[in-house]
Amino acid sequence: MQRAIPAPDPQAYAAHRLHDAARSWPLSNCYIDLWIELLATAGRPPEAMLSFAVELDFEGDQFTFAKPGLDDLRRLYGVTVQELAVYDRIEAHLEIQIARGRPCLVEVDSYFLPDTKGLSYRLEHGKTTVAVNALSAAGRRMEYFHNGGYHLLEGEDYDGLMAGYARAIAQSAKAAQFKLARACAKQKFDGLETSLDAAALAYGQLMAGLDARVRSVVPA
Repeated sequence: MQRAIPAPDPQAYAAHRLHDAARSWPLSNCYIDLWIELLATAGRPPEAMLSFAVELDFEGDQFTFAKPGLDDLRRLYGVTVQELAVYDRIEAHLEIQIARGRPCLVEVDSYFLPDTKGLSYRLEHGKTTVAVNALSAAGRRMEYFHNGGYHLLEGEDYDGLMAGYARAIAQSAKAAQFKLARACAKQKFDGLETSLDAAALAYGQLMAGLDARVRSVVPA
């Protein structure tokens, strides 16, 4: 299978240190966790995007949903996330985008995701986001980032996942999302220089976030 970005075999994949099992809380939410692993695999330091946490607030009836902003991803890593129209079989769209070097973020049914074994796999249906990095419709196989890892899905699980997505599209065009991470593998990075640039950008983003929070709670 062709991969959108180079990645090791799912069985040999080692999660980023932010997902180290020794940490007291190795997983945060599926969207943040996905980006941590996707960026790390693409050679980016995912820690730089975490400055969004200082901008979280109480919105009157709930707290701000914790997730990296699309502007942050573009500013820090040169990654542009675009939403695409789904007018064909989802496999057809995925294969085209993957061939162009673009991982695809898709909302799917966790019932068919083997990495959720013991939680929702073959137990209950639920919506979650994965980043598809490789797919073979003919081989009924798919490699994807989800939570703190990189996984393989195949056979009956593949069939169930794709059939479920097709049903969601038929029921409502807004029931399932399809996004791509454009340019995720196009920029070249050079070790120390990359880390320093990301650190400087992350610091600037953190200070801007803190300034916005202070201004929102302290009268002028």
